[in-house]
Amino acid sequence: MDHFGEKLSISQVYNLAHEFRDHAYSYANKIGSEEELKQYYSLINMAIRMFQLLKRECTLSVMEDSKITFEMVELLIQETYNFDLAELYISSLKERLQTHQNSIDLVEEVMHCEFLLLHDLPLMRDSKFHYKIALRNCNELVQYLASLQDEIYRNWASVFKYVGVTLCIKLKQCRRVKTGFRGLLSQCPEKSQWKWFLNLCYVNYLLNERFPIPEEALQDLKSTELDTVGPELYAWKLALEMVIQLYKDKNITEHLNEFKRFFDTNKQSLVSDEGKGCLIRLMPRITLRVDLPMIFHYKELKNILLLLQSVSYIVNCYDEKGNFSRKFLPKVYSTTQKLIKNIAANGVSMNELDSRIQTYKSILDFCEFYKVWEEILLRGTIATTESSKLGPSPAYVKLLRAMEVQFQGEGAVEEYTRLAQSSGTSSEVKMISLLNCYTVQAARVSRCSGDERNELVEQCNKVWQQVEKLLQETDLQFNPIWECTVTILWLFSHFEPFTWNPLPCSDKERADYMSKLRQFYSSNKFAGEGGAGDGRFKLKKALLLQVLVNYLGGRMLEHDLGEIHAISGKCFDICRQQGGMGKIQYVVGIWHLMNCTVGMRGKDVALTKAKLEALVKQITSVK
Repeated sequence: MDHFGEKLSISQVYNLAHEFRDHAYSYANKIGSEEELKQYYSLINMAIRMFQLLKRECTLSVMEDSKITFEMVELLIQETYNFDLAELYISSLKERLQTHQNSIDLVEEVMHCEFLLLHDLPLMRDSKFHYKIALRNCNELVQYLASLQDEIYRNWASVFKYVGVTLCIKLKQCRRVKTGFRGLLSQCPEKSQWKWFLNLCYVNYLLNERFPIPEEALQDLKSTELDTVGPELYAWKLALEMVIQLYKDKNITEHLNEFKRFFDTNKQSLVSDEGKGCLIRLMPRITLRVDLPMIFHYKELKNILLLLQSVSYIVNCYDEKGNFSRKFLPKVYSTTQKLIKNIAANGVSMNELDSRIQTYKSILDFCEFYKVWEEILLRGTIATTESSKLGPSPAYVKLLRAMEVQFQGEGAVEEYTRLAQSSGTSSEVKMISLLNCYTVQAARVSRCSGDERNELVEQCNKVWQQVEKLLQETDLQFNPIWECTVTILWLFSHFEPFTWNPLPCSDKERADYMSKLRQFYSSNKFAGEGGAGDGRFKLKKALLLQVLVNYLGGRMLEHDLGEIHAISGKCFDICRQQGGMGKIQYVVGIWHLMNCTVGMRGKDVALTKAKLEALVKQITSVK
């Protein structure tokens, strides 16, 4: 065991493998040519060959064999993608460990093998076939571990239940994922790092899928203790709470202040621990390492927070000079570009480096998409950009293309329908597609009659059923912006004078939507006792929706002429102050002119007429 061959010792060959690997990692971020890429993989292959040499030529103890195999397999999986060879080495080591006379002392090594076989390899292979096989084997392993009496086996069973949930996520088995998380959380010790980590994963999953979050999970999230989970997981907790607030259209100022207080005392931990990840301890002999660079690293997290702030402001982007998204998005873009250029590569593989860069690029893609979205709100057109990829996924690009077709007056019903029916479309993109499709169809109903109208009405009803179903099944139901948008579109398409041909509806539907209008109107009224209603219906942003709610409320709910005049005047003034509300301004301006006329306010009539004439010239002069 002391020497390998006649020249090098085992330790020297082992160290040589590390030198080859570490040297490759040290210049991974400097690779700029095919020749340099070949040199990188030559070094990686030399490291693998050194490990193979040790396994083939030396008589290794079971612990030495485990250490060498795990390090070699990591290179095979992460660098060469030789999954079959990696699986062969892991299975061989697992068999040796299980047949060893002191196998009880090697539980950690056996479980490490199982984790590689059931978690790392399937995730890297990324195929439904391998996920299904791994899930079946994982369930069998959990049953076996749960049947053993020792506590360490029960703790490992908990780890592999989590692995099983991860595989179910990949297989899109939503019910099993929710059931799995709930089962795991119910079995964990209270106020433990492991339980809070699982709850973070659970809430993160629900947010990704836009599913409603159970109150118990929200309470567990809120109760997460910094001293127990550590700065990295606590930063994740704060980030999730921020996203929840944004999804509900809540004020994020207090959460930003909470982040500031957190950074005041924990910034250094997020800076000094970059690249090391976070250790999750179930018990002294079971430790898992987790790393979320965009959350656990200070500079990346600050950039993500600025992106979230930018997005939160976009819904009010009707004034080019008065919206923070116009200021923040370019800053997020430039900061992300700097992070890509300055990314550290010490001890980081090219695969990890590439993964990080791809994440940065997705942030750049989001920025490009939201810049275009700003232009839609400001000018009602799809702006051209330098980027060829408008959005982080194909669905975003398809949405913009469909909207461009609609702006050109061609309807885009087919485009919106395909997008809404696509399995890879996010809930928000799907909702926008359905609502835009419904708007186009309802407008056609308003303009036609006879047999064609009956067919269009049927199509409208089908689309609306999808809208209501999506709202009920996702967390969009908790966002007043979405609920208000749905309410407004329904009212516009079912009542005169907003449409020439109101769509048919039941008395219950009419009563339900009128009740929602009353709630939104009382909570967002511009005049009188506005804002006195249920806080759930308060629109903290979305100025356009506030104007439309007051327009509908003033026309359908108010009876006092003085109150109606005050509301129409406020709506008209607000629209005039915004750069992107010209057409809405014209509609509410006509309404205000009518109210001034009915109220015999001669001076107001003259002023409103002059303003409308100037507005018409402005709108018709825009090419």
